[in-house]
Formats: sequence, C-alpha cells, structure tokens
Amino acid sequence: MDLSNANIAANVAVLDLSRALKFYQEKLGLKTMAFTDFFGAAMSSDGSVVALAMREKVPSDEDSVNFTVKDIKATIKELESRGVVFNDYDKPRLKTVDHISEYKGFQAAWFKDSEGNTLQINQSPSQT
Repeated sequence: MDLSNANIAANVAVLDLSRALKFYQEKLGLKTMAFTDFFGAAMSSDGSVVALAMREKVPSDEDSVNFTVKDIKATIKELESRGVVFNDYDKPRLKTVDHISEYKGFQAAWFKDSEGNTLQINQSPSQT
C-alpha cells in the first residue's frame, strides 16, 4: 500500500501556542480541531491538518507549510485584508512581482506566521 490517498499533516514548531492558533484561525481561516497545553491542530476544509507543537525555538526560514490554492492573486488579497504580510524577494534565482514568484507557470508567494515560520501559498500551471 502506498501513500497516494493518505491525508497529509504538516508539523509546525511554535513558541506560543495560543498566539499561533489565533493566527491560523483568524488570519488563515483554518478551524481548530484539537488543543492541549503543548499541542494544537488546525484543519483546512479539505481535511489537511497543520499540527502546532510547542518548541523552544522555531525552525529555519525553509517553508514549513505549503498551501495549494486555485487563485493565488485573490488569496493574497484576502490574506492581506486579514493582516498577513507577504515576503518579497529580489535575488538572482528568486524574484517576486506583487509578492508572486513564477517559474514555468508555477506561482508561489511566501509569508511568516505569528511564530516566524515561513509559509507558502502556490498555484500550479494546471490551475491558471
């Protein structure tokens, strides 16, 4: 049996669980499904889970969670209206225009959560 039909959960290290749950609920619109003193979980409408776990430090700048969306521009606009601030880049291999980087039709944008984790939204060429 392979994992092609398995649900996927992302684990995200957080310093302040209450603050992180508030960010994922209010800014990203995810629903809380579990909560203890050390662990919280938020779930998207498709059943994907973001597990938030208390840690002494947050991870590196690498993407912690990637969200695939149908309309990246509309999603950016909606998230910005909720106070999410997007990262912009002007590097030799990574440039953003209006917060979006594009490579062969694949579009991506990045932002930080309340704990400093880097999150990504993306739209594949088949969705454009």
